[in-house]
Amino acid sequence: MLSHLEVDNLALIKNCSLDFYPGLTCISGETGAGKSLLLTAVKAITGSRLSSDLLGRKDKELKVSAQFTQVERYLPPEILQEFCVADTAADTDMDMETDTAAASTTVSDFAEAELIITRKLNAAMRNRIYINNELTNLSYLRKLGTYLADIHSQNEQQDLADPNKHLIFLDNYAGPEVKDLKTRLQELYSCYQEKKRALQHLIADPAKRESALRKMQDIVNEIEQADFSDSEIDDLYKRRQKYQQLENLLQYLQTAEQALNSDFGGDSENSYSGSIAKELLRCRQALDKAAQISPKLQTLSQECSRLTEEMNNLELEITHYLHNLPYNEQEVMRIDKRLNVLQSLVEKYAPQTGNLAEVRTYGVKLQEKIRLLNDTEESRIKLVEETTELWTTMSAVAAELHEKRRQAAGKLEAAVCKVAGELALPDLRFAVNITADANKLQADGYDRAEFLLAANLGGELKPLARIASGGESSRIFLALKVILADIYKVPLLLFDEIDQGISGAAAQAVAGALKKLSRTHQVICISHQATIVAQADNVYQVYKSSDREANTTASCVKHLDESEIVAELTRLLAGESDMQEAVKLAKALRHDALQVQA
Repeated sequence: MLSHLEVDNLALIKNCSLDFYPGLTCISGETGAGKSLLLTAVKAITGSRLSSDLLGRKDKELKVSAQFTQVERYLPPEILQEFCVADTAADTDMDMETDTAAASTTVSDFAEAELIITRKLNAAMRNRIYINNELTNLSYLRKLGTYLADIHSQNEQQDLADPNKHLIFLDNYAGPEVKDLKTRLQELYSCYQEKKRALQHLIADPAKRESALRKMQDIVNEIEQADFSDSEIDDLYKRRQKYQQLENLLQYLQTAEQALNSDFGGDSENSYSGSIAKELLRCRQALDKAAQISPKLQTLSQECSRLTEEMNNLELEITHYLHNLPYNEQEVMRIDKRLNVLQSLVEKYAPQTGNLAEVRTYGVKLQEKIRLLNDTEESRIKLVEETTELWTTMSAVAAELHEKRRQAAGKLEAAVCKVAGELALPDLRFAVNITADANKLQADGYDRAEFLLAANLGGELKPLARIASGGESSRIFLALKVILADIYKVPLLLFDEIDQGISGAAAQAVAGALKKLSRTHQVICISHQATIVAQADNVYQVYKSSDREANTTASCVKHLDESEIVAELTRLLAGESDMQEAVKLAKALRHDALQVQA
């Protein structure tokens, strides 16, 4: 979710720093105060284009920064692995006999992961984007933004309007039966494509066939000659880590041994040129001579002799430890060489999984292809039979999938129309248009789905992307999102102008829908309706502040406390009744909302 937002020099916003929280957040304020600028800021960090007109001061940089937390819940693993740090612990056990295979990094390793996105723009239109302090580009940010936030505002389409995703939404809404059928169909389709490619190789011209055979045989030979076990890379990494620790230990002990025995430098007779052992010997000899002059110094001479003996013992123990240290430089070189070989295999033949088992499977598949190519006519007949049988089976599964989708479409249509009626859209008609072409069977079946709407009585059903913008459009999308809440994975939903043209019971219904949606998503709504603002878990007020001496105006944002929320509700209601009645109604609205929240 979005947990923090900082905005600098964005139009009238000079500087603001806001914390956001789960649940429903409302942004309120006078018309023209700059509420939509906060929406612009969120758009900026999710990939929308910025123009130089948004620079408040042309001599300063526009900057927007946002912190998204708990991103491990909704970001794909490849993005987590690129920008977030896994919470894994390294095994530092020195026991060379207890090596175990290292566990692969999974999404569960990224507990409490976060993204910090920063966007900067100057008057020269130099655009810089950082994700967790790593420089990136706008196209990547736009892709990432689809996982972070869904924004519905005037004249802007979003995720639900994309017809390429409607079949996915329908399938998710349909439930586990459709999911199981899709999994089965994908497995069949993968097998069908593999057989089809083998058949194409088989009937290719002789030169291409021979070339393909040579390439495949070279790969098979390379894999077989490597003669690996599936867990060998993990095992080798474990052993290499242990040897690295032994290597460090060896260096430390050698340093200590050299300090005891090696000369420190210097050639003159009076220079400090000996090892610790030699210097202690000189010290003892000097003290022995001094004791001959002054017998009182005999004790010091004896103490020096004791120190010399202890140092000799220390040297012997260090030397003994060094001689028995199980460090084998040739074994380290062998491990490194072997790792290079295996890593090369993984990078070439299993780049997605990084798994030696996948390399082995790839080799087995190539062997089967080679066998088929070497046994041309018999293999061709067998492959034709297999592909025909697979197509028949796939068609049957796809037909069952089509029927399940058709049933789910009817249920979805009824559910959306029911919620739409509660949101002051009683004449709305919603339809799922499913087109089927059995000749275009793919891994997800032969269906294509598109959501169609007619907002007004007698109106023509049109694709979502073509419906009118504004409050009516927002409520239509709100109805869809309420129905699809459990499967709609984008964590942050933003609505602008959702209360346009409604009041009374309709506004109350919209407020209830937003509140319901906020149980599964973080919802931010720009609203002028007291009924909606009263339901918010958090309220921000946008207002203008003028500095007459500097001749400047700025948009400011304030997080309201409970008394300030009531005051803002009073302001919103003041046009509908006298002030005393407005205050009374504002308190009642907020009290009722808090009672429901409790």
